[in-house]
Amino acid sequence: MKNRFCHNYAHFWKENPAFFVGIFFLLGIVSYANISYVWILLLLCTPFLLSIPMSRYHLHKVFMAVALAIASFFFHLNTMQHFSKLPEETIGKALFYPIEIKTKYSPFGSSTYCKGTCSFFEENSTRQGHQIPCLLYFSPRQTSFTADSDYLIEGVLNKKSDTLFCLTPAKTKEMLPLKDTYSFAKWRHECKHSLSSYIKKKIPSKKSAHFLSALCTGELEENMLSFSFSQVGLQHILAISGFHFALLCAILRFALQRLFPLKLSYLLLLIAMTSYFFFLGAGPSVTRSWIAITIYLLARMFAYQTSAINALGVGLTIELLIDPLVVHHLSFQLSFLCTAAILLLYPLSYKVLCVLFPERTQKQLSAFSLKDRTGYRTITFLRSALAVNVAVHVASIPVCLFHFHKFPLLASFAYNLFFPLLVSASVILLLASIALDFVLPSLAGYLFDATSLFTKEILQVVASFPSSLRIDLHSPSMPCMLVVTFLSMLLFVAIYNRRKPSIFFGS
Repeated sequence: MKNRFCHNYAHFWKENPAFFVGIFFLLGIVSYANISYVWILLLLCTPFLLSIPMSRYHLHKVFMAVALAIASFFFHLNTMQHFSKLPEETIGKALFYPIEIKTKYSPFGSSTYCKGTCSFFEENSTRQGHQIPCLLYFSPRQTSFTADSDYLIEGVLNKKSDTLFCLTPAKTKEMLPLKDTYSFAKWRHECKHSLSSYIKKKIPSKKSAHFLSALCTGELEENMLSFSFSQVGLQHILAISGFHFALLCAILRFALQRLFPLKLSYLLLLIAMTSYFFFLGAGPSVTRSWIAITIYLLARMFAYQTSAINALGVGLTIELLIDPLVVHHLSFQLSFLCTAAILLLYPLSYKVLCVLFPERTQKQLSAFSLKDRTGYRTITFLRSALAVNVAVHVASIPVCLFHFHKFPLLASFAYNLFFPLLVSASVILLLASIALDFVLPSLAGYLFDATSLFTKEILQVVASFPSSLRIDLHSPSMPCMLVVTFLSMLLFVAIYNRRKPSIFFGS
């Protein structure tokens, strides 16, 4: 059994080198925050150590894993030392680069802020920080700030956490834009506002319009909508992620391949998805999704084979190299974790469910009546959906309990079986309505009305979940090391039960 496990383990990493690099690079970075993560590094290297007598190749893998972890540890250390020693509150002057304008909504109104980085912060002519991640809260009356260039700002820099600061401009000082600099934050904000306004104008139902606008722009204005989705474990539907990218990619691919030659359709699709990524901005889940789609399309264009697991590893490594602080973002953690769960745990969960709902051969199906075949295909679809559901929940529940101490178990399992399919239908209707609006506006109005009604009904399904059926998991405290150890053991189990090579994008 040990030899079989070590063989599967070594073969898995050999088959997925990009994922190998990403995982051990990640371990080195998180070890900066908690040195006890070195235990996880040793845990993942143990199978190689056990199998060293069989092959020196495994010893090389141990050295490579440790080297990657050490390199990423010092890489993160170098990033943190630029601003980790800043005091809780500092008064001075900052060179601020805007990245994204956001609006925070509450029952008492809304406030606008800008996410960005301070290239430096200067106090009494002494520079104390470099590339500081911060939020800039500003008043709409401060017309000098348009977020389309770098700004020299005098004010107070407050530490909100170890990896995030808040910059408050001095009321008596103007924010000075710098010449020969440019930022797309203003352009991106205006484009999202224009698209959101267009959807609200065309969709009669206010709630449906808010929901569809959030799906397209990633900006949610309705707090009650967010609350309703959180009660049934569907928050991921409202955040732009791989689900939205894959859905849009599938729709555009279907249309483009019927209008253009195959390779040209892939090129146009790559341009369209890259434009959408640029429109949304480089959030953790958005970046991961765009990288995966890009690798898939390039593989198709040049007839290469690349596995989904390797694509995930490439995305993980690139995001960590661009910004190692992204490991602290919940969207980054859940995005990569849920994707890895689908790729690694789905085969095992599907195998278990096949014991309850056995698969039938083609010969057996041919003997079924039309009614039986329809029933079997329905069960097959539900089995696949349930297998994905089980894989994602087994991996994500401990992380959700660590962050929120509560998880809507029954509602999340039930809704994630069918609700993404309903959302897909709603998005398809919306895109069809928009396309028709450019050709036949008079007919498009009826399709917009149908989209609004359908979306309103599926939102009612979320809002009407009976409270008597709520079964929630609660955990007052979930130790971080317990979560990470559990996820490492899940990885071991997934690798041990892996039989076939990973799914190839180019096959």
